[in-house]
Amino acid sequence: MVHKEHFILNKNTKRYIKDSLAEGHDILLTNSNCPLSQSEKSSYITHTRLTTKCLSISNTNQQTIKFRGNITGFEDYEQPTFEIFKLTELSPIKVITWIDTFKNLQTNCGWSDTKATNIMSTLMSPEIYKIVSHKKTSNTMIEVLKENVFPKNHYMLYKEKTDSIMIKDFKSIKEYYTKISELITYTNMCLDKKDHIEYREKFDIFYKGLLPFQKRAIRVQNSYNIEEAIQIIEGLTINDSQKIQSQNLTQDSKSIQKTANIPNKKNSLGKKFCNYHKWGRHNTEECTKYNNYKTNNNNQTYTIKELPTDLRKISFNAFMNNIDTTFTVDTGSYENILSLNEAKNKGLKIYKLKEQVTLQVANKNTIVLTMGASGSIILPTDSDISFDVDFFIADNFVDEIILGLKFLEKFKGNILIKHRMIVLDNYRIPMLTPISSLSKPDALIAEKTKCLLVNDNISNMIDNFVSKSPKLGLIPNIEHSIKLNENVQIKSKPYPIPLKLLDRFKIKINQLLKEKIIRKSNSSILSPCFVIEKQDGDLRLVVDYRKLNNATERIPYPIPNLNQQVNSLLGCKIFSTIDLNSGYY
Repeated sequence: MVHKEHFILNKNTKRYIKDSLAEGHDILLTNSNCPLSQSEKSSYITHTRLTTKCLSISNTNQQTIKFRGNITGFEDYEQPTFEIFKLTELSPIKVITWIDTFKNLQTNCGWSDTKATNIMSTLMSPEIYKIVSHKKTSNTMIEVLKENVFPKNHYMLYKEKTDSIMIKDFKSIKEYYTKISELITYTNMCLDKKDHIEYREKFDIFYKGLLPFQKRAIRVQNSYNIEEAIQIIEGLTINDSQKIQSQNLTQDSKSIQKTANIPNKKNSLGKKFCNYHKWGRHNTEECTKYNNYKTNNNNQTYTIKELPTDLRKISFNAFMNNIDTTFTVDTGSYENILSLNEAKNKGLKIYKLKEQVTLQVANKNTIVLTMGASGSIILPTDSDISFDVDFFIADNFVDEIILGLKFLEKFKGNILIKHRMIVLDNYRIPMLTPISSLSKPDALIAEKTKCLLVNDNISNMIDNFVSKSPKLGLIPNIEHSIKLNENVQIKSKPYPIPLKLLDRFKIKINQLLKEKIIRKSNSSILSPCFVIEKQDGDLRLVVDYRKLNNATERIPYPIPNLNQQVNSLLGCKIFSTIDLNSGYY
């Protein structure tokens, strides 16, 4: 006899069974706390067609309910199981976990909204269900539940906690990051989706609460990824931390350049001369201050040990079902592979393959695949850009999620090793680069190169900032106007675009329209545009404004005197420049 099972979680079990049977729902009478007598159970089972769909499990801490999936193509006994705990308290973390798990169940068990709504009453305590019972759909019930636990007026409370969090209050960097993620999740639950805290802002919050020596280590490694930053900080030993914390890199760079390779010598007249003090009362060899400097700083040398680049593993961060996820790109694999646990955790739609697939792995062994899953990869820099991917489900791989050549072919993928970028449909995604560590040196880096190292990192930091924050800023409170001469007519025909660049040109235009940098216009004044292919393969959009400039009313403005401007720099110690991105429009 095949059993069809469901849950008895309400106190009024008899009424629940009667209502559920009348609505055609499945009943499970396996709960040890069920108030029905054995004869009553037998009576209901005798008059009910039973099959194995769900089963209920009770434990001492929390009631957990397991469901068998309803994945097309699988027999009942082949279906994977999914579980959810009964919601008995409105604590923030439990509500968030419960909502994500419920949505996953609804997807993989094939519940209609009506069935999901009815089942929801069995997955909550009566007190909590009373809060949401006036709603008619499962989605509106969930929204009421979220609003009850995360009212909008709690936003500032969670935001203040997030902004004030410091790593010194935690035992480990991972505990610190977990708390940040939790607070940001709470904050986002109080906001509309368009106002959510994004990945870049999350990194800024993470970086803000670090200790100075940890921030310095991340800057030196030129890292703008939280996972990389955690690995860098975990790689710092106690001795390294003390050394870096007590050291000022800028001052050291200057003093090292001043004192490097100082010879012990006398001047040409044979008199004593100290190259360190630049005077003649003693020579360099007799200089007490210089000898103390050498002795004290030998143990505080700031060194970097670079690990060799591991090109066999290329990965990047993006979102899948609003969950921050690391994806590994494996050019040695053609197929996309995903573990069953990851498919469940991400709430992906799981399905049975029409035919079994035999996959040969690197060690020449073969595995038989019977399940697949589908999901969308969403870029952290732009939530409107997504890539739909189909996975084979297989366990026992080193990485939980593997993107193969099939993924790269579908989205015109290109791996730019030099620039540490992965290009998908002309969108650039930064790689998770191998982590350099701060450690006891096997070989010292030449002291003179420290200033050069800082300059290189500043240059890389600018490049990284452009790729991490591609959107242009906006000054909302100023409107610029261009005064034209009277009776102006500007007639221009469009410039031709090379056919090989036409598709990418259209993508560029659509991107500018979406970011509201440009808009459609019916103006009689036209300025033609064209594109230039940059060295890194990207396109630069250029607009020819020469005719518009000639028709613009001239506004005289005094040009500052160059000598006066140079003289005003007297006494300044820091000089900066501004690097404008996309200044051609």
